[in-house]
Amino acid sequence: MSSYLQALLLLAYAAPVFSAGPLFTDVTQAAGIAFINQSGGADKQYIIETQSAGGGFWDYDRDGDRDLYVANDGHPNSLFRNDGGRFVNISLATGTAYSGNGRAQAGMGVTLADYDNDLQVDIVVTNFSQDHNTLYRNEGDSFFTDVTGRAGLASSSRPFMGWGTFFFDYDHDGWQDLFVANGHLMPAIERGGGGLRYRQRNLGDGRFRETANGPTLATERVSRGAANGDYDSDGDLDILVANLDDSPALLRNDVEDKGHWLLLTLRQGAIEAIGTHVHIQASGRHQMREVLTGSSFQAQSDTRLHFGLGTASEADIEITWPSGERQIFHAVSADHHYVIHRGVNRLISE
Repeated sequence: MSSYLQALLLLAYAAPVFSAGPLFTDVTQAAGIAFINQSGGADKQYIIETQSAGGGFWDYDRDGDRDLYVANDGHPNSLFRNDGGRFVNISLATGTAYSGNGRAQAGMGVTLADYDNDLQVDIVVTNFSQDHNTLYRNEGDSFFTDVTGRAGLASSSRPFMGWGTFFFDYDHDGWQDLFVANGHLMPAIERGGGGLRYRQRNLGDGRFRETANGPTLATERVSRGAANGDYDSDGDLDILVANLDDSPALLRNDVEDKGHWLLLTLRQGAIEAIGTHVHIQASGRHQMREVLTGSSFQAQSDTRLHFGLGTASEADIEITWPSGERQIFHAVSADHHYVIHRGVNRLISE
């Protein structure tokens, strides 16, 4: 038998057996998220076009199902509450549709995280140049407040067109910092005009301050997607940025004098536990993370949960799985990557 036929037979033998029914069903209309974007392309020539860019699922109201936030370009952003599989647009009622001065912005990327350690997930939306990125603080009563100005994020973001973004604790001080990848729609506008990425350090009092970027972050590139993860397994978070008409940039975290840390992998059987909440307490400070997918802009960050602990050498961990089941681990030693399986009261150090 020829090697070609052998290869065909092997592929046929190894091919998965699919059911006769559909693998996916379009439930957009039934789910209540069938809003329509308007293209301003040459064939239509709308004066104002509307489109959606970044978005992300997370359980904003902690009722056990995953809600959806979408950043829109040219019309109000959308927060869809998941009511048992049917989504209801509550963006106006929650203060997440417009900026604080009542304007619809040109949203691009989205990141979801608890930046102020009040155990509520907040929202950042990156926007078009000559406008600021927007930080919506979760007030905990189904309402968000635009705190961009008081957080120090307005003037620093205004010159740039923001895309991929995420919160991460790059220096392990226990406060999540903010990274934004910038780059204009028209590359020629951006080139020759200063650094295209910036990092904001969380000062721990509700404010951010732009850090000294150095030559790596100030490199002039037209950037789009951005993600973070510990690619070299040294306990800190590194950065990957996708660039237009250029190679991607892998930025290794070499920050000195970092604090202690924890890295957690959550598992339900053989799969990652999307939607799991983890609350830790270390030296009297509380932090919360949720296993998320699909935020930033056209990128996916490491789904392992990373915590900076500052000077604390151990932490208490409380895990709430999507099923509502809880597990608690006390006095967990810092500076380790742990794998935690639902229902198994043992930490596996890797």
